[in-house]
Amino acid sequence: MKLFKRKSWVTLEEAAQYLTSFSDENVHETDILRLALEGHLQLSVYLPNRVLAQACNPACALEGFLSPRFETSPQGQQQKDKIRLVGEGVWDLCLTRGIRVRVKRELQNRLGGGQVKLPKEHRGAVFLKPAKADQCFQVFQHNVPTPEQGLASIRHQVPRLRDLADDADLREVVDSLDLAEKEKWLLSMAPVPANDLPEEAILAVRTSALTELIEPCDTSELPQREERRTYRTEWLKIQEAAIEQFFDPPRDVDPKKDEVVQWIKEKAREANIGESDRVAQAMFTIIKPHDHNPKKRKGSPPSSI
Repeated sequence: MKLFKRKSWVTLEEAAQYLTSFSDENVHETDILRLALEGHLQLSVYLPNRVLAQACNPACALEGFLSPRFETSPQGQQQKDKIRLVGEGVWDLCLTRGIRVRVKRELQNRLGGGQVKLPKEHRGAVFLKPAKADQCFQVFQHNVPTPEQGLASIRHQVPRLRDLADDADLREVVDSLDLAEKEKWLLSMAPVPANDLPEEAILAVRTSALTELIEPCDTSELPQREERRTYRTEWLKIQEAAIEQFFDPPRDVDPKKDEVVQWIKEKAREANIGESDRVAQAMFTIIKPHDHNPKKRKGSPPSSI
């Protein structure tokens, strides 16, 4: 539990495993997507790279037709918020019509159902927001230029390449740019609204959202909740004991998965709560550190190539 709380987000698979450990039934990735579509769970996305975005007015109820946010200049004039690069990391998804179709598409792919098409009038409606915030951002994508347009704009944006040859290979030139030069060039290429999430984006769930989901909020169910808590408490005790036994403080060499799983199963058997390989496997996934490697000694220098 300690390591789980330190994670800010988990994948759909990890979220399903976590909920399975607190349930009488198997929870799958499709269940996570359905909970999100039905409004029971906030779905997020992990962006490993920065993306182009424009701040919008917090009007998610307009189902994908958000208006740009306006800033007031010193002269009292309203100006649109600039399209700019926003930081990588975890963002919450605004479930506008376009994003709902994207999530339904993911659900259908996992269920083996038919293809879900995105209506033409809702393309370009991709909106993100920081956690627990009203501010929304519309996602944009770079407009792919022709080779001639690309080379001309690079000459203009990158002073050291002013003498670039007309027949230069655009891909090779772009690969030679450093990060600052590439971002400056891409921002100059008239970005257009994105019609989907970036390819490298990963659908995710914040751990705080999972915690809120498993905590009953109806006070009329207190007796039933207390009964379930008695069952869960034994598993939580085992989970905390497993962290102290294997990971906190850390060993010189990480324990093997089979060793931890077997230990958890033995403790469950001793507590008379049933030996469950499924729960033990899920618990190991939750408590293991992100850099878990039983074959490498901690603090050892990286091997030279």
